[in-house]
Amino acid sequence: MRILSSMKRRLIRQGTSTLTISLPNKWVEKNHLEAGIEVNVEEIENTLEIYLDKTHQRNEVNKRINLTFNSADPRYIKWMLSAAQKVGYDEIHVTYEDESILKIINALLGEVLVGFEILETSKNRCLVKNISKETPEEFERIFRRLFLVTLSMCEQAHEILKTNDVERLNEIIYLEKTSNKLTCICHRIINKKILSGDDKQIFKYLIIWNL
Repeated sequence: MRILSSMKRRLIRQGTSTLTISLPNKWVEKNHLEAGIEVNVEEIENTLEIYLDKTHQRNEVNKRINLTFNSADPRYIKWMLSAAQKVGYDEIHVTYEDESILKIINALLGEVLVGFEILETSKNRCLVKNISKETPEEFERIFRRLFLVTLSMCEQAHEILKTNDVERLNEIIYLEKTSNKLTCICHRIINKKILSGDDKQIFKYLIIWNL
């Protein structure tokens, strides 16, 4: 067994007969752990091993997908990349024939592929990879933000219709794009099963889908 790090922890008394220790914060964040998640503890002579079950470990492995684009169709490229991001892929390996496709992908980074960057490029190939940190806390923050953006969009649309100020329609378009980005992030976090222990995930997914 390869030891990646070693540290000391002070025992903390809980109640009259229980001693506890704190887990390393870096390991907790890396594995997206939170209160209520079960870990395995094995006693081997004078050693205790703490590890995650295989199901949880499997969720944290980077998911990869290969996509090939034969034509520079912005709508199709946007749909495919957005779908790959939303279902939880972390590395998107793209092969293309037309060099203009790379410009289309670059433009999509800020539009729908939030948290992704092009990390490698070569002739007719590029690697688009997630570099963001996805946590349950981040989901709750974005989830609330999505509701506020939707509410603001409705209020502004009502005001524009009331005043017939069509020049302000660009404001609605901007908010709609922001809403789409936040929706993709929320769906991605749910699909990656980062919200472990949340029994309302399916309802949140459907609510987000309809916002």
